[in-house]
Amino acid sequence: NLEHPQFWCKTRTGSPWAGHVSLAYPEVRAHKLRYLDELLARKPEAIFLDFWRCGGWSVATEYVRPVLDRWAAKYGAEPPPRDAKDPRWRALVAEDIMGYLRDYGRKCHAAGARFLIGFKDFDREDRMIAETYAIDWKALAKDGTIDGFVVMGVKQDYSDPFGEIRRTLAYAKANLG
Repeated sequence: NLEHPQFWCKTRTGSPWAGHVSLAYPEVRAHKLRYLDELLARKPEAIFLDFWRCGGWSVATEYVRPVLDRWAAKYGAEPPPRDAKDPRWRALVAEDIMGYLRDYGRKCHAAGARFLIGFKDFDREDRMIAETYAIDWKALAKDGTIDGFVVMGVKQDYSDPFGEIRRTLAYAKANLG
């Protein structure tokens, strides 16, 4: 990443996140998909993309030129929202993230590997994943992009924590088909 700061993710204030490069750049997506090709050459049964430990691609750090240009084309001079939870901003960021995941899933499936993703902070309202990562996991499951996902954290109801976990996992399973 230090060799290619032009691709770094950035916050609303322009602060870079040098740990991640943005999927809004075609060069970055192509490079990451080449890494996937290297993994798939080893004939794995499954590929797991962990959005918790790797940080995923955050709605809050995709204030990069390609996304800002699309925002300006769609909304004119209005600045992008300071609140990364704004549904318009989320939808714009999701174009890149969901597109990348669909490309990733196609490559995995073409190579005979299942594709799984993992999230922290799962809740039955789907708010946490959508607002953090701009991912519609139900759409990815419905169109066959993902074969499953790992729930690494559940929003707790402390009056009934085990019941909440059971209900949330049943919800996730029902929506994966």
